[in-house]
Amino acid sequence: MKKHRIFTVLAFLLFSLSACNKDETKNENGKAPGQISYLLSFNEADGFDFESGLCTMSGTAFPQENTILYHSGTSITEHSNEFEKPITSVIGNNVLAFDSVEKLSVSFKLVPKNAGEPTPLEFAFLVFYNNEEEPTYYNNYISDNVTGDFVHEFTYSLENGVEVETNTH
Repeated sequence: MKKHRIFTVLAFLLFSLSACNKDETKNENGKAPGQISYLLSFNEADGFDFESGLCTMSGTAFPQENTILYHSGTSITEHSNEFEKPITSVIGNNVLAFDSVEKLSVSFKLVPKNAGEPTPLEFAFLVFYNNEEEPTYYNNYISDNVTGDFVHEFTYSLENGVEVETNTH
């Protein structure tokens, strides 16, 4: 009987300790892997050459067994964990990653119609988690004097938030 009590107490303690451990499916920010979506919205980009196909957007989802759904204007294309497509719409582009996404990297390149001339550019970059209404990240970029190709690189992870955000022109 004494062995039974000791076993019961040990089992109870072991169960109690395991219940106290944090949920391993969540990261330090408390967000489990889920859907990350990016919205890129151009407010001022008339001076860039969207018609030629030289303005491009690319992305990669992690882990790599995920699917990316890329939306530009009215067309939607599905890719494995990577894509590169011309940006054809100056209104908005949506990149959605499904399944157990932990991180998504996005970059885009804009080519001005008249290189060397100052070109105004304004865009908003938003990140959403699991279709929540409020973005988890928002950045509005405004410049009046982009004179060459403009490249924006951005990486967002559920664990660290914004990992990379650079602009070159």
